[in-house]
Amino acid sequence: MKRIKLIGAVVLCTALCAIQSFATSNSAPWLPTVTYHTASATTVNNQACVTTRSTFTFSSNQAIATNGSGGVLTFDHKIGGTVKGGEVTSSNGYDVDTTLQVTSLPGPYFDFDDDSEPKDGYYDEFEIAVTGQVVANKEYNMYSRFFNNNEWYQSNVDLWGSRSFEFPVGDRYNTIPGTSNPMGTSICYDNRFSNSSQSVFSLESASEPLNIGMDSLPEQQVILYEKEATINTLAEKEANQKSEYISTLKDTAEDFKCTVTFAQPMTLSQMNAVLDTSGATLLNYQAVFRDNSEDLWYAQTSMLEEESVIDGVESCINDAGKELCSYEGIVSMNVMINSATNTYESLSQNPLVLIADISEALWLADHPEATDVDIIVPNYSNLVVE
Repeated sequence: MKRIKLIGAVVLCTALCAIQSFATSNSAPWLPTVTYHTASATTVNNQACVTTRSTFTFSSNQAIATNGSGGVLTFDHKIGGTVKGGEVTSSNGYDVDTTLQVTSLPGPYFDFDDDSEPKDGYYDEFEIAVTGQVVANKEYNMYSRFFNNNEWYQSNVDLWGSRSFEFPVGDRYNTIPGTSNPMGTSICYDNRFSNSSQSVFSLESASEPLNIGMDSLPEQQVILYEKEATINTLAEKEANQKSEYISTLKDTAEDFKCTVTFAQPMTLSQMNAVLDTSGATLLNYQAVFRDNSEDLWYAQTSMLEEESVIDGVESCINDAGKELCSYEGIVSMNVMINSATNTYESLSQNPLVLIADISEALWLADHPEATDVDIIVPNYSNLVVE
């Protein structure tokens, strides 16, 4: 654990104008209570910038429903001009900041999507899949940033919650149609934000998956992970992957993604050493921080300036009314590998690596017909930092 004292800040959560919207209730028992949902407007590097913070609290019953559902809870920040049926019809040129994402939700998987119809090439949705166990009466936060290189447009930032279940069995999960619930919104007029006329919506929760035609469900989101993973089960998982890798991917000269979870928290220089040794190409990495309440915060970033990452996370923690206590280190990274090389073997045999997970590549090899599918391969940071 690296104890730090920070000076200065690259502020992720600055705001010229901030309006909060409060949620009171939701009919879906697995959704938490939203205690704070605010969008702030400012200018960063001559770009219009919208920062959104959502704060959640789970009651005892909500935590039980979430942890015991057998599913995965996901939250979305959607930005756009008009929302119909949960789909953003225009992002108005806003694009998710993919360089740094911050949350205190446990076991987060970060994702970005172009959900505009028709697609306009901008990531107008920021999503976090919560693969860890939530704790009752504990405050959780998620932050997102959207940039616009052109000018200010009227827009809204909506918070949605949905859930995924085993589809059809085993370690694959899929979003169940009808479980996407709007939980709050803030509307932007030029450089100002104001409360929507109604910040809380209530929808009927979806039926349990066994009451739905499982074979007819679309492959929209596939989550490939073990909910009760241990070091031993991950060792078995990797051994099976190595065997399948040889028969399906090895020597195909194809590039594919690998999610590497480290055996212990790493420094940036240690992570770079693993990259140099293996020859893998870095996409992004996830680091863990601890606040003065001993709560963990997670940041996914592609930034290689460690102090800038720390400063950005600190600004979010301070915005939530807490103080940064320690920087625990880097727990995982997403990399690209070419199967014509020995990169995968180098990563999987490295003693600093807990698992080099190629579930996504293997799943895609088995499903060549799959298109426009979100495949979630979380890290197992709960086995690295407690």
